[in-house]
Amino acid sequence: MSHVRTQIKKAALAALQAQAGLENICHLDRDEEFGPDEMPAVNLHTIKSVEANEPLTMNRNGTERRTFQMFVDCYARYTSNVIHGVDDLAALVEKALLKLPSPQLDPLVQRIVLSSTGTDKDPSADVSVAQARLTFEVTYLIKGGVPDVAIR
Repeated sequence: MSHVRTQIKKAALAALQAQAGLENICHLDRDEEFGPDEMPAVNLHTIKSVEANEPLTMNRNGTERRTFQMFVDCYARYTSNVIHGVDDLAALVEKALLKLPSPQLDPLVQRIVLSSTGTDKDPSADVSVAQARLTFEVTYLIKGGVPDVAIR
């Protein structure tokens, strides 16, 4: 079985793909740039994420609360009105990942909150791209020494 963090990312991807408007444009851990024919696109990743661990008991194999950052980047070709297009994608991402109840995330995640959102554009690239980044703080519980099984 894979690490709970990997299970959460795959569950989040499934939640995104289940959201109307995002069905066929979501990717997990993609590191290549999107071409003009691949936009709009959404990429979920944990690159440069740091995980904080908090022991909840004093014994060595006790319960741990772990929190990490999960990033979701939304991309669209940039035109004068497309910055609103990435905002619309960001709204769909937020709906998908913060929806309650969530059959994909509820078994794994203790808490997920949107901690920041930012937009940018790169008109100097071969294809001008507008981007929105949503940063989610994701908290889950495990028993110490068992990082592949989430507990509730």
